[in-house]
Amino acid sequence: MNNCLMFYIRIDNYINIIISIEHAKRFPAGGTLLGTFPACLQTAIKPTKGPRATKRAQGDVNHMRLTTTDALTVSFQKEGGSISRAVGLGLFLSAALSVGLPLPPLQAGDMPGSESPALEQFKQFISSPPSIRNLVWQQKVPMEGGQRPLDGTFALSTRFDYFQARWQTNGMLFRRLNRPEDATNYNFAGTLVSVSDHQHALVEPGGHLTTWDDRDPSVSGKNISVFYTTQLALDPLREILNLGTMRAGLGTIRWDGNRFRTECEVDHERLLITGELVPSGDAPPIAMRVCYSFPHQTNRYVLRYGYAPSLKYPFLPATITNFWVTETRRGVETEIELDQWRILALELAEAPPLPAQTFDLAPFQGQSHWATRIYTNGALYTRQTNGTLQFVVSLNAPKAPLIPRFRASPKTVYACWVGLNFGIFALMLGAKVQEQTQNRKNTSYEI
Repeated sequence: MNNCLMFYIRIDNYINIIISIEHAKRFPAGGTLLGTFPACLQTAIKPTKGPRATKRAQGDVNHMRLTTTDALTVSFQKEGGSISRAVGLGLFLSAALSVGLPLPPLQAGDMPGSESPALEQFKQFISSPPSIRNLVWQQKVPMEGGQRPLDGTFALSTRFDYFQARWQTNGMLFRRLNRPEDATNYNFAGTLVSVSDHQHALVEPGGHLTTWDDRDPSVSGKNISVFYTTQLALDPLREILNLGTMRAGLGTIRWDGNRFRTECEVDHERLLITGELVPSGDAPPIAMRVCYSFPHQTNRYVLRYGYAPSLKYPFLPATITNFWVTETRRGVETEIELDQWRILALELAEAPPLPAQTFDLAPFQGQSHWATRIYTNGALYTRQTNGTLQFVVSLNAPKAPLIPRFRASPKTVYACWVGLNFGIFALMLGAKVQEQTQNRKNTSYEI
């Protein structure tokens, strides 16, 4: 691999760059040129001998590998826009070839097809989230509430929702915060979900606590309001642990190289989710393109990742920004920001699993005094002071009432038939009289 040059081009704003391969004496024959660059770039390769070949990169990331038959130089020609600093590095490498300067040795993470440790840790976090002792994050929301605007103004919003979570495969505590500082107290801000082994709890706005055991036969396979509300409330947790991928269940994403494919159901419709990472050498990925395909519609997004030295785990992004990708009739892509998450605090469990009391509701319940309801046998109950359950309301879907079939006696049927015939005869007679009267009027006018 001594005769190998690897370059990586990172483009912040889409531009076209031409890569030309021309005759030079500094790069020995038999060397290999390796390139990794965004698919939005048009690549033109010019061999020492033969016509110039131009191709359009397919997919989100294109890897170019060319074994030389003669000496090479690499040059970059800008066709519009501005070249980022990463491209400037490529220009430096090109100059190094021309004057015979030594090139830095290739690292394993730089080779297309090889995986850097940071990239592998990033993917492992998504496919199998570790036990999390504490996670606090914020999510940008529209300034005026409601739906996210599609005109680009969402990016200007300075309003956020705040959340805290503790998580492992058999336990979870998720809650909404009024402000990040509330992560250290037991204030209730509207929604709280707790899972500890088989015990589940949902606290809804207004302080209504509902608990259930998932081993209860009446719970399995049911789609009642309390379960639907729980899944809806956990959307922010799924999105942050999937590092921006929406809708997918936790731990359901499986990787094939840098690509993944998973399925779920949304409002009784099948949703296919596919994605591909944009690697960055030894560093964690800089972006991931994701497609959400319903039977009747497909939406494309790109997640862009920002990293911060202050975060304890450098393979995880501190900021995740989600852009909806649209395309004009001329094929020009536009990115519209529709979501942004920022991790404010993160502590993974050093010695998992976490104890059951990590997800205990008792500290919150003792301070808030919620009205508790228990779901079992298809209904909600309250627990009396003597320990017995008192029925409140059934949550099973009501069966349609049986409507008795109308049965009339033969005399009634005959009377209705005679009456109907008399009515028709009277209508016909009236129409005949009206026609004769009209004819008389016409005769008098003619005279």
